[in-house]
Amino acid sequence: SAAAALSCFTELRQIDALLAEPRTGWDDSDATLLPLLLRPTMPPFSLICGLDDPYLAANRALHAGLEVAQVPHVYLERAGGHDWAFWRVHLATVLPTLLSRSG
Repeated sequence: SAAAALSCFTELRQIDALLAEPRTGWDDSDATLLPLLLRPTMPPFSLICGLDDPYLAANRALHAGLEVAQVPHVYLERAGGHDWAFWRVHLATVLPTLLSRSG
């Protein structure tokens, strides 16, 4: 298996703007993505973020944390923002790898 994230949220609080209701009662103990990616069974994965994406700094921080923890991954920054124009282009980049690793 493999995984890819395009313009990913790296902290739970970043999805607040998308929710119609508050996250009251949610477990915030692992509010960042990093602990999930430090698991020994994590499949190979790629992170791709646009240079105009509002989550660029957060993606850079996640990448830095993965580097410090020596977690193998691919990290790319490309022109574009947090929108379908960016995702459409980069889905074409990651889908062949993801599909080649499926069953």
